[in-house]
Amino acid sequence: MHKNAQLLDIGCATGNLAIALAQKNYIVDAFDLDSEMIVQAKCKVKNNKINFASANMLNISTDYGQN
Repeated sequence: MHKNAQLLDIGCATGNLAIALAQKNYIVDAFDLDSEMIVQAKCKVKNNKINFASANMLNISTDYGQN
């Protein structure tokens, strides 16, 4: 594992994978098109280690593109 490695979970649903990765000390951004799934994911997390957002994967280059 690379220290402070950043990962993007596209289509995270209720966040199970993102949560597991964050528990292994990865920095995780996770998004899903369904905002209700994001609400459920946020409820599972006790801290703010994961940045959950409602977003469309078709906009990935705009939302997460490199400058």
